[in-house]
Amino acid sequence: LHKQGFPLREISDATSSPGHALGKMLNKIFADYTGNTKHHLSSHTEVIPLLGTGRFDGGFFVSCDAVELYPSIIIRDGLELLEEKMNRDKTWTKKTDLTRQEVLQLTKILVSEPYFQCEEGFFNQSKGTPMGGPLSRFFADLIIENKIEAKIQSNQAWKGHFNWVRLVDDTFFNWTGTIDDLHRFKDFLNSLYGPIKWTMEIEENNTFHIFDIQLHRIGDKIETSVYRKPSASDRYLHFTSAQALHERLAAIHTLTKRAHDYCSTKALLEAELSYIKSIFVDNGFPLEVIENVLNRKSQQWESEGNVDTLDENANNKPEVDYSKAYYAPYHPKAAKMFRTLKKKFNIDCVYKKTTTLGNYFFKRRPKQDIWDTTHVCYQVPCGECPMKYIGHTKRKLRTRVLKEHKRSCEGDLSNIQPNQTNDNGIPFHHATTGHSFKFEDTIILERERNKFKRMVLEGMHIYSNKDNVVNIKSGLTIDNCWAPFVKELGFPGKGQ
Repeated sequence: LHKQGFPLREISDATSSPGHALGKMLNKIFADYTGNTKHHLSSHTEVIPLLGTGRFDGGFFVSCDAVELYPSIIIRDGLELLEEKMNRDKTWTKKTDLTRQEVLQLTKILVSEPYFQCEEGFFNQSKGTPMGGPLSRFFADLIIENKIEAKIQSNQAWKGHFNWVRLVDDTFFNWTGTIDDLHRFKDFLNSLYGPIKWTMEIEENNTFHIFDIQLHRIGDKIETSVYRKPSASDRYLHFTSAQALHERLAAIHTLTKRAHDYCSTKALLEAELSYIKSIFVDNGFPLEVIENVLNRKSQQWESEGNVDTLDENANNKPEVDYSKAYYAPYHPKAAKMFRTLKKKFNIDCVYKKTTTLGNYFFKRRPKQDIWDTTHVCYQVPCGECPMKYIGHTKRKLRTRVLKEHKRSCEGDLSNIQPNQTNDNGIPFHHATTGHSFKFEDTIILERERNKFKRMVLEGMHIYSNKDNVVNIKSGLTIDNCWAPFVKELGFPGKGQ
C-alpha cells in the first residue's frame, strides 16, 4: 500500500523524453536560486546532525506534508519568480552565453505542457510539474521559499515559532506552544498559497518518525534508529538470482550503512543489524555471506569513525574505463572468461541488463502502430504480380508510403522515365504495366537507426530479391562474393 486509498504509484521513465537533458542543464544554471535558507535540506540524512545541535530541544515534534505538491504548482507563478531571480543574477554571463530571455523561453517550452507515456498511451499533464522532472523540484522549492516560507518569516505572530527544516514537501520542526496554537498555525499555513495544502502529524507517546528516521524521546535525550513503513515488504534481490554477486550484496551494504548512520546507541544498532540479517536470510542469502558483509562494514566504521567514509565503494577498486570496456549479460559460467580478459588484456567487463521475465509478462508500453514506425527498411508488394519495392526511411512509414509512394502513382504518368536519383520504381511499374500496389500491405523488413547500416540492410534485401523488385536503383551495391553470407543470414524474407 503506497498511501491510504492509493495502492499504487505510476512510475514512468522520462529520462529519454524530449527536453529531459536540456532541463538538467537549465537546473544547473538555476542551482543557486533556491536552497540558501536555514530551512532547506539537501538530504534527509542532514536531520540527525541537526538533532545534536539543540535546535529542536523542547516542546514536541511536528511534521507538515504538502498534499500533491507537484500537481499543485502553478507554472505561471514559478516562471514569474524565476524571471525575477534571473534579472537579479549578477553572475549570469559566467553561467551561459544565452540571454535571460532565451533561457526563460526554453524553460517555458519545457514546463508548460509536460506529457508522459504508459501502457495506456500518451498523456498530457493538465496542471503542475511532472514528478521526476529535472525542473520539478526547483519550481517546488522556488514556490515554497518565496510564497510560503518568506511570508511566515515576515509575520509577527508566527515567525518566532517558525523553525522547520524542509526536504521538498516534507517538513520537520519542534513546537513549544500549545496544541491550539499549532492548529491555528496550520490554518495560517494553508492560507498562504491557495493551491498547496498541508497535512500535519504530531509526536505521540514520545515517538515520532520523519523520512525513514525513527525518533525516541527519553527524558531530555533523543535516540534515533531506522523507521520502516507498515507496507515495507523486505523483499530484495534473491541470492539465487542470476546477477553479479556485487549487485546481490549491494542492498546489504546500503542497509548496513543506513543502520550505522541512524542508530544512536549500540543497542539500537545491534537490533537493526540483527533485523537486516533476518531479512536477507529470508531472501535466500547464506548466513556466512551476510555476516561477512556486516562485519566488514562494522570494522570499517569503527576504524574510520566517520560517517562519510562508510560506503560500498570504500574498497578502493580501480575505476573502469567504459570506453574500452566489454559489455555483456551476466552469466555465472562466463565469469572466469571475463576475469581472463581483464588479466591478460586489461579489458574490463561491464554487465548489462538482459531480457527478464518481467519483460515478457508485463506490458511496458502500448504497441506502436506500424505506420508510426521510423528508421526502417520496408517492402511494398504489387497487387497483381510477384514484384515488390524495397526501400528505407528514417521518417514515419505513414509519410513515406501512404503519402509519398501512393501519391506518386496519381496523375498523368504517360511520359514517365526511370529515375536513378529518386528511384521512381513504384510509379514507373504502375505506369508501364497498369498494376496497382497494395500500399496497406507494406511490411517492415528491418529496424535500424544508423543510416549506413540501414542502407546495407536495404541493399542486401534488394540483392537477394533482385529478380522480383521494381527498384530502379539497387541501393548500396552488394558484391557477388557476399552471396553465401546473405543467404546464410536468412535473406530474403527475414523481417525483424
